[in-house]
Amino acid sequence: MAHTDLRDDDPVRIGGALIVGRLGAGGMGVVYLGRNADGRAVAVKVVRTDLAADPDFRRRFADEVQVMRDVGPQHTARVLAADPEAAQPWVVMDYVQGPTLADRVRRGPLPADELDAFATHVIGAVAAVHAAGVVHRDLKPSNVVLTPGGIRLLDFGVARAPFAAADQGARVGSLTWMAPEQIDGDPCGPAADIHALGMLLYFAASGRHVYGYGQADAVAWRIGNAAPQLVDLPAAADKYSDVIAACLAKDPSDRPGLDLLAAVASGQVVTSAGPAQAPAAAPPSAVPPRPAAPAPPAVPPPPVAPPPPVAPDPGSGTTGSSGGSGRRFARRMAILGLLLVALWVAGWIVGTWPLGGPLAPAAEGCPASGDAADLATGANAARGGGGTVTRSALGAFPGPFGEFQVPTEAVACQIGVGVVVECSEPDLPDGALRACTATDRLANQSAVGVGRSGEKWSWAFA
Repeated sequence: MAHTDLRDDDPVRIGGALIVGRLGAGGMGVVYLGRNADGRAVAVKVVRTDLAADPDFRRRFADEVQVMRDVGPQHTARVLAADPEAAQPWVVMDYVQGPTLADRVRRGPLPADELDAFATHVIGAVAAVHAAGVVHRDLKPSNVVLTPGGIRLLDFGVARAPFAAADQGARVGSLTWMAPEQIDGDPCGPAADIHALGMLLYFAASGRHVYGYGQADAVAWRIGNAAPQLVDLPAAADKYSDVIAACLAKDPSDRPGLDLLAAVASGQVVTSAGPAQAPAAAPPSAVPPRPAAPAPPAVPPPPVAPPPPVAPDPGSGTTGSSGGSGRRFARRMAILGLLLVALWVAGWIVGTWPLGGPLAPAAEGCPASGDAADLATGANAARGGGGTVTRSALGAFPGPFGEFQVPTEAVACQIGVGVVVECSEPDLPDGALRACTATDRLANQSAVGVGRSGEKWSWAFA
């Protein structure tokens, strides 16, 4: 995720993290790129001053932080530190490295292998959210990050316990990615996230929003009243056609469960996309049938015009700001999450990515330039280069969603003609680095290799 320069009134340090750039800003606050004392890249979310004065918002922010902790770092950003009681509440999280689904689809729809990996990982992530006792309620391409280790879901600001009545009558979420019951302002359960999964799968496979584009209210009307037109699915995604259609059912009780979606993603033959099973903690009456669709408005929305084949995430129209952790429900979701085998795809480091862009200040323990030159020379000799020092570069390796390249934000220090970097991404599969000789930390002055200390990888390439 690219960052922009800081403004004069931006903070210098929050929660022990040095603030180095802006990652984004929204209705609730600002997310900054920061550096911990050890050079690790972190994301720092700070609440707007006016919202910090609202006790209800403070409570919801604290709930959001707790939900992230409950869901766990395998499926969202790990919480490193937080202070919901500060004058401006803040949370420091792992910097999640990788493109969002919206970013990825700008390059084109996902091919079959990436689509299967995406489906498996995103279903597992949503299962973990439901096992934590909440419904996300704001699943959209810009909130889904594709990392080397799988899917990370972001922005739990409107997550709540299933069928919570606090927001009844209010539209909560991003209007063009809501389920029909959300658009109607009804309390919603896990089936709302199932509806979002159907839209995400179609978007990933086709590069288009399943209900087209236009004004947010017009798209929302189609979601609630028009039949989805699954006309742009490539042949490689045919197996998802029926299950996507089932996910997009207007009545939440007609939507399939995560177990069926997982079976389709894994290649099992499914004869029916039957309805979702009600969550264990919710009585059958908690999922009321949705009333018949209202008559179209006097001035019907514009027709669905074919947009460009690759489009950005139409996530505008975000409304609401409530959150909550809720009681745990649907224990079978936890079991499902454990059964979903993550597609940890390891491979040789291939290609290069020339170093460039802003680098963090050298972290403590980086060797002097002379040591760096010796290290680079030895590394090159070990690779058969005869001791010639060459320009160093970070590697790229295949992952479940295509080739992953370590971004500049992950670089902790650059020294001389050799390069030593530390990457804060905790999910790099061990096998992705097997092309290099295992080594101890750089302090031991090993000639070449890649080593791991805690959750940071260290490279020494020449």
